[in-house]
Amino acid sequence: MKKFVKTLCLPLCVLIICVSLLAALPALGASAAEDREGALLPAYGALYDAIVEAMQNPPDENNYIYADVSGMSVTVDDLKTALYEFIHQNPEYFYLSGGFRYYTPLDQDLYLKRIIIVAKYHGEELAQQQEEFDALTAPLFALRDDGWTDFETVLFYHDYLAHNFEYDDPDRTISYPKEFLEQGRGVCNAYALTFQLVMNHFGIPCTYAECQSLNHIWNVVYLDGAWYHLDVTHDDPTPDRPGMARHRYFLTGAQTTAQLRNNPSDMVFGAQVAVSDDDHPLYSLLGEERVPCTNVGGTLYTVITTDEGPFLSTFNAANGTFDRVIEMPSKWYVVGGGSYYPGCFTTLVTIDKYILYFDSKTVKALDTVTLEQFDIKSGPDDSRIYGMKFEGDTLMAYLAASPNDSTYTPMPACIPGDIDRDSTLSIADVTALLGVISSDDHSIPSFIPDMNGDGVIQISDVTILLNMLSA
Repeated sequence: MKKFVKTLCLPLCVLIICVSLLAALPALGASAAEDREGALLPAYGALYDAIVEAMQNPPDENNYIYADVSGMSVTVDDLKTALYEFIHQNPEYFYLSGGFRYYTPLDQDLYLKRIIIVAKYHGEELAQQQEEFDALTAPLFALRDDGWTDFETVLFYHDYLAHNFEYDDPDRTISYPKEFLEQGRGVCNAYALTFQLVMNHFGIPCTYAECQSLNHIWNVVYLDGAWYHLDVTHDDPTPDRPGMARHRYFLTGAQTTAQLRNNPSDMVFGAQVAVSDDDHPLYSLLGEERVPCTNVGGTLYTVITTDEGPFLSTFNAANGTFDRVIEMPSKWYVVGGGSYYPGCFTTLVTIDKYILYFDSKTVKALDTVTLEQFDIKSGPDDSRIYGMKFEGDTLMAYLAASPNDSTYTPMPACIPGDIDRDSTLSIADVTALLGVISSDDHSIPSFIPDMNGDGVIQISDVTILLNMLSA
């Protein structure tokens, strides 16, 4: 069976901007190498460097990794801090337990001489765990287009994690990337470390910020010549709502961050970075709204709302502007009444060359090449659509009477091979597919009947569908 090539992205919400202001913005992310000049994280000190050097060795049969720290005046508290910093700055070392031991006697000044970093696995078990970790991270890394700027990369992965993962109950313990990627949920530590993992992979300078009084951790990332705060956890609405992702905590400067967090006095950073006082130039466009982005062929799409209404738009990295594609729906009428919710918008989902979105009643598809639009699936009259998400290869739309409902009813909106779009696969779909082939029917988007994803609707797609029905 053909796997849908899909990118799950964020719920759209209203973004009020001034086009003249956009045009005046400087080019953003035009040269990643140039932007990063001087942005390398500062040295953490000799102890941190000793941990980095020690981690080049695999754990022994006791799950131990050794490091010589004699002459560095290291205390136990110093070791706790440095190991914590290392794990949070380098989540690719997922197999560290966070624990440590040290040899006695200490030196004559009671400082540590030789330390032991404790891992969770060694040998074949570690190799197996590493293979599983790589299998989880490789698809995540592959979502990025090679031509993206740092800004586009940061925006996409912020949105992707917020949309595709759920905030876990704080009493639970999913705090690290491997479990987060396996289970699709986690607490703030998992969000921050997974974002850090992605930034490390693509060479984008990133660290973490933490506040004990808030019991919270998030990221700080270097973009377009400055450091900014970024908090995926707080941009993922809780309780989780299908298709939602905010940008209120996306690329804020020191002043806005202090206001958003009620001026905490105990905020600390994982590295000595100088965060910009001002927000990123695009925060004024993205900050207060739940604006989506999705990727089609290396181009980022989002929704921008001007005085003329909301428009699906493409991001122009050369000059930091958004170019209009089509006008989008803007009103979600309340069930059984004449009033409406403005700006509830939708989720953007990419399948092949199509972007799927919805108005209050119908899931739609846009051919990004021809700009032809298709109706895919409509919901019942007593509900409205407020989100979309894939479950396997099935795109589910989520229904409720209003966006304030605490629960949503899933509705199959798009299934590969469901030619008659009745939400089930049957011999009727085979007959319908044969009709598409014989008549060259263009009334439905090609990704539904193109079972093998080769861009051509032909008898081989019928064979695949028959095999699915007989399985």
